[in-house]
Amino acid sequence: MKKEATILILLSIILIVSGCDASDPQLSKSLNKGDRGPIGCGSGIYGNVTLSADILNCNGDGLIMAEDYATLDCAGHKITSATNNNIGIRSWEKSHITIKNCTVEGFWHGMKFVGYTETGELSTNVIVQNNIIRDSISNIGLMTNYLLDSQVSNNKFENNGLYMLRFHEGEFSYNKVQGSFEGLSIGYQFLDNKVFNNIFSDNMFGMRVWNNAAGTQFFNNSFFSNQIMNVEDKGGAGTDWNISIWGNYWDDFSDNQGYPDYYVLSPWNTDYSPICEGIISQNQCSEQQPAYCDYDLSPYGLVDNCQECGCPSGERCLASGSCTRILGTHNVPEQV
Repeated sequence: MKKEATILILLSIILIVSGCDASDPQLSKSLNKGDRGPIGCGSGIYGNVTLSADILNCNGDGLIMAEDYATLDCAGHKITSATNNNIGIRSWEKSHITIKNCTVEGFWHGMKFVGYTETGELSTNVIVQNNIIRDSISNIGLMTNYLLDSQVSNNKFENNGLYMLRFHEGEFSYNKVQGSFEGLSIGYQFLDNKVFNNIFSDNMFGMRVWNNAAGTQFFNNSFFSNQIMNVEDKGGAGTDWNISIWGNYWDDFSDNQGYPDYYVLSPWNTDYSPICEGIISQNQCSEQQPAYCDYDLSPYGLVDNCQECGCPSGERCLASGSCTRILGTHNVPEQV
């Protein structure tokens, strides 16, 4: 009897030290298994691991990507924090790792991936895909640093945003970011990336570009219902906010100084092909004559159509659809 009691006490101590809740059913039933044993709070992920149950009430970190070429598939299961500290899923100096189908809630940071290797190179091919990250205490659902050729796609960030720096030649796409102070905060050396088909809504700032983002292309993103500003751009020249006719949707476009032709972000950056959908509907005229929304002629931008929308007072309609000032209507100083 004493021997059994001693064993139970030792098991409890092991669970507490590992940062796990001893009452967590996935631990007691060993539902989550990896190549190196059961998976619970604070476990390292080796090889390919698919969770079979939630990992709840972690006192420390949730899970740690422990080697290159590891894959974590949470299969829709949750990883939650009991103390609101530490990180839900993290890695250090690991390449070719994938984290997908996870719901991470209530940690200090939801996920954090730092990739500077011992040889001075950036970690490569870090894939963060199809996750839900919410309610991070720091307001940072995902932090990246020193990553190359990596991808963040098809994730939902709820009541937290992202802080990305030293992120090179990667992709940020098809994400939904809402309810954060800063939706996407871009720090030092966010270089040569593609940011497209994302939705930034109901944040204080949809995006803040703090530093050099040279070579990065932003297109087909939607910015709406962000309370202070859709984008605060302090990053300087060298970014592209449209690719040919592929621009972005701005819910405050009609109030922008470039309306209806373009959207001015800052003295050094402009979206020359803002998307009209959401501002006016297909085949409808804008309040700003002769602007017209016609996806058949320009799928991602407004066109001039004075034949349909008319011209401002003192201007006449041209065959091209644009308007020009009627000669003699400008003010002429009186002769004395």
